[in-house]
Amino acid sequence: MKTAAIKYLMLTVFLFSLSCSEDITTLAEIKEKLIGEWEWVQSEGGLSGTEVLTPETTGIYRYIKFNEKDTVLVWENNENVQTTSYCLQREESILKNRESIILTINYKYFNNNDTIILPMRYIIVKIGRTLILEEDVYDGYKHWYTRL
Repeated sequence: MKTAAIKYLMLTVFLFSLSCSEDITTLAEIKEKLIGEWEWVQSEGGLSGTEVLTPETTGIYRYIKFNEKDTVLVWENNENVQTTSYCLQREESILKNRESIILTINYKYFNNNDTIILPMRYIIVKIGRTLILEEDVYDGYKHWYTRL
């Protein structure tokens, strides 16, 4: 009887540890899910934390496309406004204060004859038919996209 109780306890501890285990999704699996075209649905956040932006309220219809070769293309109102690089890494999040899957997009801005690269870090909150990216800054936005 004592042996059966110990086995039951060990099984319970094992099953509990599985349910509490960290997501073991690899960066390669996440990249595979990320590759493709996404349509911007809305963004929430900003300084007040309550601002809601949508294509209807801004007049900006945004699409992004992630390629296998670490390139991302951004279209706004059917015009390509950005072609740049991206990378995925497990890093310490500034916002969450813990390791997270971070998508960094190296946005390019042009000033006279100079190109300025401003990387933006996003925490990948969800990826599937919906992509949720949260800017890894304190007064940032959370962005929702749907797969095309």
